[in-house]
Amino acid sequence: MSDVEELPVPDWGLRCPHCDAPLAGAQQHRCTACGEPYNIRQVLGAHRPIPDIDLFCPECDYALTGLTGDRCPECGTLFSVREMLEDRSPFGAVDLMRLGDPTDSHVRRRDPTFTGEERPLPELGLSCAACDEPLTGAPRDVCPSCGEPFDLFALIDDDDWVDVTDFVPATVRGLAKSILYGAQIPYLIDNARLREIYGGRIPFVSAALRVPREFFFDALYAFAEAAEPPAVHAMDEWVCPNCNETVPGGFELCWNCNAAHPDQPVEEAD
Repeated sequence: MSDVEELPVPDWGLRCPHCDAPLAGAQQHRCTACGEPYNIRQVLGAHRPIPDIDLFCPECDYALTGLTGDRCPECGTLFSVREMLEDRSPFGAVDLMRLGDPTDSHVRRRDPTFTGEERPLPELGLSCAACDEPLTGAPRDVCPSCGEPFDLFALIDDDDWVDVTDFVPATVRGLAKSILYGAQIPYLIDNARLREIYGGRIPFVSAALRVPREFFFDALYAFAEAAEPPAVHAMDEWVCPNCNETVPGGFELCWNCNAAHPDQPVEEAD
């Protein structure tokens, strides 16, 4: 089986997604022409015809090398090259977070927005440990579906830089660092924890993605926002007339100041 992480990059006909320069022979996953980092699995997943990287149809085992589409000509099954490459890794797609770190990724550029005490609870991508229903919109520290109490601060470990790897939704794992950087949330890649667990028995172990403690809830919000389909995310959002904060649809109260939805009827005093 071909090693898609092999360096230098084999002559697979790949080109830089930023400047279109050939990538064959590169000694790292960074373009030698423009200097931009790239995700080798993403580049391979988009390249057609499919290079000889030992991929076979997951349904009928037909060899996919040389195909120009995403459907097996033998049995008609649709496939995703990128997903197949990510499944090939013993650690899944999370190890893509190690690629292309900006030199200022750890720099604090703004103050945190969320403290974890906002109620109703913003969309943080969290579910109840008892019933697995979403906690979004909870007016207090109990699950709105089953009434089980929850403690958000129990999710945060004792380090100054908190590991958020397990909170990255599966749909955006390969984009986790870009999401944090775009949201101006400092981050560090730390594989010390996994090196300690696995030692030298495995040649590569996935890195832990860490953010400062005070940005923990900002990170959860950024991941949840990125994982939500754009059409759903924009639907029914409203702007608080009291503090001008954008509030997700379905919230009757502003998560920031608890002001009522502007279309909510005003109750007349008796």
